[in-house]
Amino acid sequence: MLDLGCGYGRSAKLLKEVCKSYVIGVDVDFEKLCSGRDTLSDLGGLDFICADAASLPLRDSSIDSVTAVLTLHEVGEAVIDRVLEEVRRVLSPNGNFLVIDKALITFGTPAEELTIMTELAYHKALEYVQRIRAWGVREVDKIIKKIVSKNFRAISSEIVVARAWISSKEFLASWGKDTVRLAQMIRCEAKRRELQELIHKIKNTARKHGYGPVKVLVAVFQKQENLQANNGLS
Repeated sequence: MLDLGCGYGRSAKLLKEVCKSYVIGVDVDFEKLCSGRDTLSDLGGLDFICADAASLPLRDSSIDSVTAVLTLHEVGEAVIDRVLEEVRRVLSPNGNFLVIDKALITFGTPAEELTIMTELAYHKALEYVQRIRAWGVREVDKIIKKIVSKNFRAISSEIVVARAWISSKEFLASWGKDTVRLAQMIRCEAKRRELQELIHKIKNTARKHGYGPVKVLVAVFQKQENLQANNGLS
């Protein structure tokens, strides 16, 4: 099993425990992988590879299943197609691809909407400072359509609560360090002001309403062996 964009390895550890399977965690951030490896060094059957998801150092059809947990919305817009093509390449025939990610849905409260506003702020900061444009958070149908277009068959999809509501105090104590740091580096005054206003809105919303719950799309896809994509759910 391959865990794409595993970061510190928490999702890879959970997959190993739940699925009782050998898991390879892949991430491009070497420091995160080293930290995860040190923390999880006592676990057998769990390895890490530092690699770009758009160029996986794995053989064709060598992996039974691939997971992407809160990963796809962080992938660069310019390489999302290559990443999905790499997932398909390394999957064995009829292998499964599990996607768990934030999506644009109808939000019932300002606290729920905040879960997407924070992603928007961070992605704007990356784009304005490092010229990195993420694929970003998309509507459910657009996520499914993109993956299916790369010769996957959609098996199932649903929206689930991944994290409960948290208080404004807890949220404000943990969120925004990277976003604020990047905002201070923006040279264009108009763009810097735009992002600072969004950060201000996020903090005010959190003070009034808290944050969450976080709702995510959970979707399962299967690698198709034919050359034509199936554009609908089974």
